[in-house]
Amino acid sequence: MLADTPTPWQTYAKAWLSAQAQVVFLSTPLQGFLFLLSLSLFSPWSAVGMALGALMALFICAFVLRQHPLEWVNGFNLFDGAVIGLLWAGLLSRDMESSLLLAIAIAGCYAMRFKLVSAAYSQGFPSLGVASLFTLWVAIYVVTYFGGDFWSMRLRTEPGALSLSLAGLSLLGAMLLHDVKAAVFALIGSCLAACVFFYVQDYPPSMGSTVVLGFTLFLVLFSLPGTLLPGHAKAYPLAVLSGVVTLGLELAWPHLNGFASIPSLMAPMFIGIWMAFALMSREHRLIFLDPGVQALAKQLKAASHNGGTVVLTGAGISTASGIPDYTRGDWLEAGVPLATYNFAGFVHNRYSRLMYWNSCFRFFKTASQARPNPAHTTLTALQHAGFVSTVITQNVDGLHQHAGTQHTVELHGTIDHVHCLLCGASQAWPEPARWQHADAMCECGGFLKPAVIAFGEDISLATWQQAQQAVSTCSLMLVIGTQVAVTSALALIEQARQRQVPCFFIMPGYPACVLTVHDRVLFYKAETLLPALAAYMGLPLV
Repeated sequence: MLADTPTPWQTYAKAWLSAQAQVVFLSTPLQGFLFLLSLSLFSPWSAVGMALGALMALFICAFVLRQHPLEWVNGFNLFDGAVIGLLWAGLLSRDMESSLLLAIAIAGCYAMRFKLVSAAYSQGFPSLGVASLFTLWVAIYVVTYFGGDFWSMRLRTEPGALSLSLAGLSLLGAMLLHDVKAAVFALIGSCLAACVFFYVQDYPPSMGSTVVLGFTLFLVLFSLPGTLLPGHAKAYPLAVLSGVVTLGLELAWPHLNGFASIPSLMAPMFIGIWMAFALMSREHRLIFLDPGVQALAKQLKAASHNGGTVVLTGAGISTASGIPDYTRGDWLEAGVPLATYNFAGFVHNRYSRLMYWNSCFRFFKTASQARPNPAHTTLTALQHAGFVSTVITQNVDGLHQHAGTQHTVELHGTIDHVHCLLCGASQAWPEPARWQHADAMCECGGFLKPAVIAFGEDISLATWQQAQQAVSTCSLMLVIGTQVAVTSALALIEQARQRQVPCFFIMPGYPACVLTVHDRVLFYKAETLLPALAAYMGLPLV
């Protein structure tokens, strides 16, 4: 076994701690440990319950449901068990045999959890802990029905000032490790809101209820900018909205008909967060929740301060504009062998030249009528905002330039004019009769040819050097709409990989090249993802 390969026990420990981090919208095992420590200092039985609940959820996912480790190693599929265990503290403190009931409750939670998660995400909402919320409501009802008390703790002792201070510092430290700005924002906002709550209650103020409310608001204010929508242009205003809704529901809950007898638990927090997502279009919500899209937005911002981003585009970015895939051969004459269109045939064979001219003319007529689609205009917006330095395209349709994109390198030439193979002079497209009845010739005596690279024709040295220069200084590479089946495209990607530059692929399926640990595939059409990415980053389209 390789030295850096984690053992099964290390994998289980990572998942167990990460699940407890997820309870407070964190992610790493270290953050989970710090939260567990914080909870131990504030409420030891709550810490015991959370740890036990996360362990039971791990057992269910790994050994009962037999999920692949990738489904639970980050703790996401386990945190509902941790939440249930945390609030099971009262029962555990009075009778550890209630751990059997805890196991039954968690099993019931996971029997419905995945359908609830799927239903929430299909509508573009984070599932949060809705499964654990429903499970706890049922458990509280059952315990109460049989005359029990779900909440009271045996030999409850209030934590001292030192314990409270250390608990607060441990939790704040975990939050700061995750996102400093979001943690400070949440701390200030929750303290202000807790003060409001303390003084506007219509019953004698309770420090305990105020602390719980402050903690809840801390999580709400932290969740959107820190975890659910990191880097979103409006994450902080949306967090404020969520906090206001949460505070309002907490104040109004005891007075709501039919709800006064039901503990609010996490419901106001969930509703507050969902309210923020409800303000977004459904299509955008689905994309905003994708961790890959969030990571891309973060990488684009980081790259703008360090080398910039190079975008490599292919046919897939133009299909929404009605452009057929040039390399796939939709523009070729049916029944004519592909070898007829190669560069050697053009130079040496009159029939090859005729077929090449006819096919390129069909492509030219289609491209001249096409208009840039949202993918093209979004790249222009990203470039104008400083997030994209150079666009290298395998396309010959000129739509990037029509959309206003600058610093564009056309690897395979352009279909909008013809040029001379001898002197290099460019001309507008001639009338079809000029090549159909005789060879189209330049004044210098050389063959005229559509200014696109034919099969077997070399990319010009100046163009290739320009592309390589752009890749040599970038700190992020974005590959859009190309299967990377062409050698030149793969060579540029390999050049970036040699410098360990992250590469993001945007396409409906996997690329033809082998992926590395620095690569990430986002399975979207470019015209769908890029506008949503711009909206996520707060960029207006040009």
